[in-house]
Amino acid sequence: MSLFYVTLMSSQLHWFLVKQHIHFKIATLTYCTIQSGSPSYLSSLINLNASSRLLRSSSHNLLHVPFTTTAIGCKAFSFAAPTVWNSIPLSIRQSPSIGSFKRHLKTHLFTSPASPFPHPATPVPPTRACLNLCAIL
Repeated sequence: MSLFYVTLMSSQLHWFLVKQHIHFKIATLTYCTIQSGSPSYLSSLINLNASSRLLRSSSHNLLHVPFTTTAIGCKAFSFAAPTVWNSIPLSIRQSPSIGSFKRHLKTHLFTSPASPFPHPATPVPPTRACLNLCAIL
């Protein structure tokens, strides 16, 4: 089975690819941690971006991204959570409940331009390998 058909089936079933699923889980954990402060071992790893001046972005609920120079440091929750959280649109970050947050985040991940899934209105032309596979089947 080609990558085209796997991607197409995943899109039709509304399944995330691995990277999207990881971002979804990190964002959901971050939302729960910000809203309730628990679990405490995660709430100590994330910090709201506080400025000494009054800025327009101060109401955007952004998180402070710590500086890291290693690949392992980029995979740590203290770095990944703020990075993923800050990439989510403000309207989703300000969702009133976890259910609405998950629903809007899933829609955002499926329709964002960085999404590997084709937009339903934009047909994706099959590649030569896909056409050869169809001829075999």
